[in-house]
Amino acid sequence: MPKPDIEDVAADLELVKHIIEGLDHRVQQLEARLPLSHVAFGLTKEVGEDETVFHVHMVDHYGRPAQVTFTLQNEDL
Repeated sequence: MPKPDIEDVAADLELVKHIIEGLDHRVQQLEARLPLSHVAFGLTKEVGEDETVFHVHMVDHYGRPAQVTFTLQNEDL
């Protein structure tokens, strides 16, 4: 599997920063769905024509995988 381009990773991190800073209501929704015992270890996104779907990948304290998905309209990004 090829390593991701550092510029793509940086752009994704900037996007996540923008989401967290600019869309507080979405962050609150996400926080409400994430148990404190879960540790996030990855973020993937699917960019569609009208919306972008983000998947937060994590594991619980037993090592079981879990995922939270949230969707933003592209015009909000």
